[in-house]
Amino acid sequence: MRITIQNPENERKESLWFPWKAEDFEKACLGLEILPSTEPNCTIVDVSDERLSTLLKDKPCNIDELDYLMKRLDSFDRDELQTFYAMAYAEKAETTTDLINITFNTHCYSLVADFSDLDVVGKKMYLTEQGAVSEKELQEFDGRAYFEKLLAENPNSMITPYGILYQNKNPLQTIYDGLHFPLYHWQDEIAELEVGKDGYSQFLYLPCTQMQMEYALLRLDVNSLSECSLDLTSNHFPDRMVEIITSEKPLWGNIDKLNYLATKFREIGTQEESYVEKLMDFVKPDNQKDLKALQDSMYEFELFPNIHTAEEYGKYIICESGHFDYDENLEEYIDFERYGKQKIASENGAFTEKGYILYHGYNEELAQVLWEHLGIEIPKQDFQELKLYMPLRGATYYDEKTMATFIR
Repeated sequence: MRITIQNPENERKESLWFPWKAEDFEKACLGLEILPSTEPNCTIVDVSDERLSTLLKDKPCNIDELDYLMKRLDSFDRDELQTFYAMAYAEKAETTTDLINITFNTHCYSLVADFSDLDVVGKKMYLTEQGAVSEKELQEFDGRAYFEKLLAENPNSMITPYGILYQNKNPLQTIYDGLHFPLYHWQDEIAELEVGKDGYSQFLYLPCTQMQMEYALLRLDVNSLSECSLDLTSNHFPDRMVEIITSEKPLWGNIDKLNYLATKFREIGTQEESYVEKLMDFVKPDNQKDLKALQDSMYEFELFPNIHTAEEYGKYIICESGHFDYDENLEEYIDFERYGKQKIASENGAFTEKGYILYHGYNEELAQVLWEHLGIEIPKQDFQELKLYMPLRGATYYDEKTMATFIR
């Protein structure tokens, strides 16, 4: 949804798409010079959705709170959104705090705009109240009778521009206190860090920005993460990785490293997470320096699980790797062990308890790790110095002997 916000201090304004990713949020705040605060720090000038515009236009709000509200609304389907707007109208909601709390209570009401089939209406209302029921139970349920019962219990049903609101037996709750955001997963994050102080919690979803940390500290009224209790409540990291990170320093002293690793994991995607875990099982890094070196060069490895001998390795390369046109009728004439030994002698690899590992790159820091952990000795490379003089000029020329065009 497009919302135009203005900084009341310098009158700068910009139209932005909500909700947004953390990096975009920080960029927009810096551009508008909106400083982190728990108080209103921007004004809503315009909203592309007329329904929300009637609730928020020309009102001061906190941009962090506005972003949280829009993330909540982003998860709603059409019916939930209509119920939300009907509740906001009926309850005369005036602030983003009120609206955030309504998003946590839409299951307490049913909105009816079409009364043509009361059995269908009643079943839908019952499903809203229960949250989930079996298909068989819903088919056998008397929706009309349930609707009539709810109608009797709601003598003062609320009429809104979106339909008629009926309250069910679910109690209304104040989930958001106006300061501490409840846990909410808007997108799949790599790790979830709970930051606690004096019985209150805020959540950092890694990777996060410096501004997100600042907002969390402001909402807990502290100056540093070192003043808080930290708990890595969920994550996609291998267990051994978390052990290494937390063994050297407390979590608050490792937030930058956690953020870095979370960024790397987001880059590789969830399909590669199992590969990282396997790689750690092969190499077994035991400190953060080794872990970072391994993470930076992870794609320079090949892993061959359950291959523990030269013969097994030779047979895999010839029969299964796809590098050769293999005829199984010739298997008894092939010396797999000899071929495997020749192959191994020309590679930077080693056998481990997990299988054979092969390294294709060169990283000076990682070379030491591989030597200490696996006995793989990476030959040092001779580097040549190349000097470039600016500005550079390029020219193409045609070589008649080779019939080729070159760039120099």
